Amino acid sequence: MKRFILAVSFISGFSALVNEVIWTKLLSLTLGNSTYALSIVLFSFLIGLAIGSYIIGKYLDNIGQYLSLFAFIELGIGFSGLLILLFFDKLDIPFLTLHSYFPESFYLFMGSLILLVFLLLLIPTMFMGATIPVMGKILTKDVSKIGTSIGDIFSINTLGGVFGAFTAGFILVSYIGLIKTGVFASALNLVLAGIIFYRSTRKWNQQFLTVMFSSLVVILYVSSSVFNPVFAGAYYSGIRMNNLESWEQLKTSNTLLFHGSNEYGVVGVWRSPGHDYLTINGKVDAGTSYDDSVTQLSLGYLPMFAKPDAKKVLGIGLGIGGSLSAIENFDVEVIDWVEINPLIVKVNREYFFEYNDNALDDERLNLVMGDGRNYLEYSNKKYDVITSEPSNIWVSGSGSLFTREFFESVSGRLNEGGIYTCWIPGYEFGEQDINLLLNTIHQVFPYVSVWVYGGDKIILASDKEISIDYYYMADNIYHNSGIYYDFINLDKKSTGLNKPHLNLENQILKGYLGEYDDLNIQETEQVNSDDLPVLEFSTLRNSFLKSGGYEFNFNTSILPVYNQTVRNNELDLLPLRIKVTANDELAGTIGYNYNFKDGIYEANFEFNESLIKIKAFEVSDIQIKPDDSEEVKFTKNLLAESRVNIYLDGTVYGKFIQNNYTYLLSDNGNSKMAGWYCPENSRIYTIETNDLDNFEYIVKRISCYTIESNTNTV
Repeated sequence: MKRFILAVSFISGFSALVNEVIWTKLLSLTLGNSTYALSIVLFSFLIGLAIGSYIIGKYLDNIGQYLSLFAFIELGIGFSGLLILLFFDKLDIPFLTLHSYFPESFYLFMGSLILLVFLLLLIPTMFMGATIPVMGKILTKDVSKIGTSIGDIFSINTLGGVFGAFTAGFILVSYIGLIKTGVFASALNLVLAGIIFYRSTRKWNQQFLTVMFSSLVVILYVSSSVFNPVFAGAYYSGIRMNNLESWEQLKTSNTLLFHGSNEYGVVGVWRSPGHDYLTINGKVDAGTSYDDSVTQLSLGYLPMFAKPDAKKVLGIGLGIGGSLSAIENFDVEVIDWVEINPLIVKVNREYFFEYNDNALDDERLNLVMGDGRNYLEYSNKKYDVITSEPSNIWVSGSGSLFTREFFESVSGRLNEGGIYTCWIPGYEFGEQDINLLLNTIHQVFPYVSVWVYGGDKIILASDKEISIDYYYMADNIYHNSGIYYDFINLDKKSTGLNKPHLNLENQILKGYLGEYDDLNIQETEQVNSDDLPVLEFSTLRNSFLKSGGYEFNFNTSILPVYNQTVRNNELDLLPLRIKVTANDELAGTIGYNYNFKDGIYEANFEFNESLIKIKAFEVSDIQIKPDDSEEVKFTKNLLAESRVNIYLDGTVYGKFIQNNYTYLLSDNGNSKMAGWYCPENSRIYTIETNDLDNFEYIVKRISCYTIESNTNTV
């Protein structure tokens, strides 16, 4: 009997931990794969065990036929375990309903989730908790040996649990999926119940056979039921919706292209109107939309433009290959890319190969399957650029890629002057959070710059001052076919036009926010560390409360000053696409700045000891009107007709602006302003100066142009 009970104890423990792993993974699709979610499941699981153990212990002495009782307990585990598998893909509505009750109280919301999960898992875990006391009662004939009996049972049961957790996480989920693994665990309990019952009676009871047959029917039903992964992600996409109707609409408007699971999570590929996207455990991690594309490509292009001589690059997190594809457009020698999940590689090859231009087939690429942080700490390689795009900080496993210790590992693997680039979900950061993270990075890297694309933020960090050579960048964009193709596509997605805007580089550069010293960061001694990962918890709270998205308070929206040497008496203001020429008036170095915001560019410089201010207004489209005149439409509600009126900064200038004809717009006695429309680059310019006497001479020294692409890609 002892060997039999110990064998049963092993199988019972094995099944229990298989169930625990599966329930945790399934619940994470609704609750999120965070430390909070894991804690909620573990709490509910252990409380259920305790309650079951307490109840059976209280009444066990009054119950006979312990083997038969044990059989019915195992039957209860199996049957209830099967039934709750039918409810996991229906938890999104209760989850979002609870959130609607407590939209402003994170802890009340968490408390309600604990209650929800506890009630869901209560019955099977209570049955599980009852197994140890019953097995102890069966095995213990001599009270003096109760310690030995309980010790043997508990150790073997724990050993079974260890094997169950390993088998579920590393084998079963990868090969048969979540639901079938759960069915397998419940089937083990049912088979175990039958064996125990037969051992206790040596015959099959009709009622018991009826229950076993019913369980078999349930097994077949649950196994054949279609698990609908569309519910997954309520904790992310659903929370961001304003109501349940919007969430239901989202679920019905998307088409599932791929769904798979392994020890690292549940991966899905979805098609939404206008774009495809990748989900991990229900959360959108990357997509082909304009916003996602800008972020992914910027993670590749920004560090490469800031480090033109980069030859060795390391990437962490593959996503859908956008950043990798961008880096492959440069003359680099080595690209090491670390990705932990094989399914991500699979979907890149099968679903996103067109988007990333078959990035995984580049002969310079060394794809490393493993953990990014471990690779950094144990590799002895050094790189010129390291770019990192993990999942959100609160996602289990990602938080360690945003700590001081990780940044120190990155610094140790960068060559002198190397660039580190990382993505930050800015929409989940409050003021204290962004200050804490930037302080943490700044303690490791003396130079830090911040870029913003919608809700996303990108950080560039280095041991040397970070600067982007505008001319090197523009030359690559317009004369490197791979880069030109990316920027043309971004431009089409952002404007909806079939012809590119003049300044394609602005699709990336318009995200510039400022340097660390310009952003009024409140320096503190506290950092985000492995020991105290504050951001892992605060960002999830912000996500549920919709309280992230902190905007920096800084004094200027003007980009850095670009210093430029005048050559052959010609000043080429590339961002504005104009040239200024003169006899001897231009000399030395000219400093100018300009603003990308809302399609307006501005340059300020001195010309013959006179202050010159030039503005260029980017035109969004040109249409031919019925009367054969051209109507020029501006961004930011600016509107002009090339031969009617020009509206600038909300001021109406009732003058005629004809092609390449400069017309005086204003003269207040202290300065003059003129404006003209340049058909070469579809842009309207204004020039203002305080040199009233030489105004006409200055205007005639300015000419506009466009950059021609020599690529054959588009």
